[in-house]
Amino acid sequence: MLDLSVLLPISAATLHGVGYTLYTKQTAQGNTKPNPVSLFIWLFLAALNALTFSAMNDRVAALQMFVGTIGMTVTFFYALVSGKLRLPKAGEWVMLVVCLLSIFVWKRTDATLANMVIVVGVILSFVPYIYDLWLDPRLDKAQAWWFFTTAWTITSVSTYFFNGGLTLSMVMPIVMTIAHLTVALLSTESRKEQYLARYTY
Repeated sequence: MLDLSVLLPISAATLHGVGYTLYTKQTAQGNTKPNPVSLFIWLFLAALNALTFSAMNDRVAALQMFVGTIGMTVTFFYALVSGKLRLPKAGEWVMLVVCLLSIFVWKRTDATLANMVIVVGVILSFVPYIYDLWLDPRLDKAQAWWFFTTAWTITSVSTYFFNGGLTLSMVMPIVMTIAHLTVALLSTESRKEQYLARYTY
């Protein structure tokens, strides 16, 4: 029988995989209009996060991150090949360069410090996406993001109870929970209805 230290990461990874399946489907249907810079940064940082988080804890604890790396790879290249990506804005190119520089910091630090740098990169990468959704909630659907939020919440709980409590290992799961929850809330159907009511004459 699996104990909770294994069951929780497996559950988080499964929910994360479902979320990416839905997200890719939404992208294919045109219900989600991906931000190209955010997607590329998320792909880049997902791989680094999986490696550094597993080094900080173990591979089971980082299982969700590895699933996320695979899911983001599929989503990014599907969107790229199918032409679903829009061109980046000027400020987004700057953000992309800043986040790419984090790999040099990673090579010169241990896994924990590298993961904290990645946290900063993740926060920066969500800024343009959240801003776009604040302006226009039609750019995404909340369904996949609720799965992502639940998965990261489970990982936060699992990390707290089975990987040392309130340590730096908690920073990434908590930040990711908040970031994904924010996107989910900004892309709800109620916000879309309010948007359409405001701009439909």
